[in-house]
Amino acid sequence: RFSNSEIAGFLMPDATAPLEPLNMWGSLFAPVWGNLGDAVRENSPRWQQTFGATAQETFANLYKDPVALRRFCGLMSAYSIPQGELLAQVFDFTPYKCVLDVAGGAGGLIIEAGKRQQAFAGNRDGSAAGLRRCKRGD
Repeated sequence: RFSNSEIAGFLMPDATAPLEPLNMWGSLFAPVWGNLGDAVRENSPRWQQTFGATAQETFANLYKDPVALRRFCGLMSAYSIPQGELLAQVFDFTPYKCVLDVAGGAGGLIIEAGKRQQAFAGNRDGSAAGLRRCKRGD
């Protein structure tokens, strides 16, 4: 009789931390590694050299396509959800009122950590207003 192993469950779309979106990582970003030498030598990003567009143009196009954006958020969550789970296991947030997750994608890290440790109010807003709220403890 066939059955998936426990670890294979993470490849299923209904997994709590689905890892399936990671399969697109290589096709999306692997070409950038070909320009690593230039990036290090010039201390600058390689978006234009690799893709023929700036990072701003690339992400503007991503936000125009709901299906692609959903896949990208799935990719970010595939990394951030397990990180948040692990972070909550190994770090005590009790002394802190707020955690600011700058560039937190869809918020997987802060949401998962917050589920396990209710001591803080997660704030995914990296704006100046978000930082002020975090400092105030809102």
